[in-house]
Amino acid sequence: MNYKEKIMFLVFVILVAFIWITFGERIMKGSGWDVAVVSGTGVERQVRNYGNVRSCLEYQDYLEAVAALKEGTVDAVIMDRLDALNSLKRFGGNDLKLVGERLTDRKGRAVFRPGDDMLCLQFNKALLELIRDKTYEQLSVKYFGVNLLDNKNIKKPLLMDVSIRDIRGADESWAEIQKKGVLEFGIMVNNPPFCYYGQDKRLTGFEVELTEAIAKKLGIKYKLVVMERREAYDALIKGRCDAFLYGTNSINSLGGKVVYSEPYYFSGAQLVVLAESPINGPETLNQRIPSFKSLLRRRMIKW
Repeated sequence: MNYKEKIMFLVFVILVAFIWITFGERIMKGSGWDVAVVSGTGVERQVRNYGNVRSCLEYQDYLEAVAALKEGTVDAVIMDRLDALNSLKRFGGNDLKLVGERLTDRKGRAVFRPGDDMLCLQFNKALLELIRDKTYEQLSVKYFGVNLLDNKNIKKPLLMDVSIRDIRGADESWAEIQKKGVLEFGIMVNNPPFCYYGQDKRLTGFEVELTEAIAKKLGIKYKLVVMERREAYDALIKGRCDAFLYGTNSINSLGGKVVYSEPYYFSGAQLVVLAESPINGPETLNQRIPSFKSLLRRRMIKW
């Protein structure tokens, strides 16, 4: 081996060593996507079973998960659809996009005491009127940037036609509220954009304004009773509130011991990615890709 060949061989060795030091760990780990899952979506186990998910990181705060996505720490975030819409409206601009169908279903409902059917029917009627006069659309656009009724994943209208009808042996729940003069709603705070304290230290949010609009339709005063999610059922049964607003995956989540209104929103776990991402839905997370292609698609500066 002459002098020139020795130099070329040495350059080759240095180049191979550099590549291995820089990319070796990634190559050994193989291909795959790094996914953030926001707590409460209920899809952690499902995500870990996808064939091309390398890591599944859990975040308590969806805003932190979105920040990790924008920084390149993760390739995708799975979070509640309405939180995702709010993130796009507040921070995303054209940087983020929602892809694929929802992974779970979640509905927002008002919950009433057992037997309070007439009060529930009045709530349903007021909600339908808000939908018809576009008040509901205005509120959803204000807080989520879109009309929630335009969601293609909703397989039926948000609210079926509701009418207050005569019921044999109808209860006195609505008459009692009228007599009391105020409708008390339990509500969970620190949950933007649904309910949170604004800069003026007053409660605001989608559910706050929706409750106010419903009370106005009913022609009655209202009061918001701040409570934790875990104490809402006991507060209702013990009379601390007349109803509370509740997002759930199952109408039987409280044991079927209550009366549920028609849904006032539909949501569920949604996949969020950067606008330029090749991920086009949950199915992408389940497809194997070559390690070399996985290396090429990543931004080296984020490593």
